[in-house]
Amino acid sequence: MLFIYILFGFFLGLNILFYSYVKINKSKFLFIPPIIVFLLAILFTGYGLWFTSNGWEGMTYGIISFGILLSSIIGTALVPVLFRYNIDSLGKRIKRYTMIVLGVCFIVCFLFVWFPESLYSADSYCTHYIA
Repeated sequence: MLFIYILFGFFLGLNILFYSYVKINKSKFLFIPPIIVFLLAILFTGYGLWFTSNGWEGMTYGIISFGILLSSIIGTALVPVLFRYNIDSLGKRIKRYTMIVLGVCFIVCFLFVWFPESLYSADSYCTHYIA
């Protein structure tokens, strides 16, 4: 179940990374999108440390921020690759489909966080409790 929270943070970070890359590409400051995502990971960790009532509740925010940090690291590695391709040369359809796919992945992870029992079938519950 822990991987769902990491994927949730990963897709949240990728959404913010791609959106900020599209918006900042015109100014050619391509180092800024990974920094924005890295600062988001720090904010999630800070919120988990200071604004939750005890440490166990804050660990979830730390796990989500780990996924955001992974997307920041991958985004930093992909900046030289993305720099070769001009984002304006990509069609609107490719940009739109990328945003839709990232958004759908984020929403699916969000639904798995809210409804974790949908990951398991009824058979696994029965065999677990019978044995």
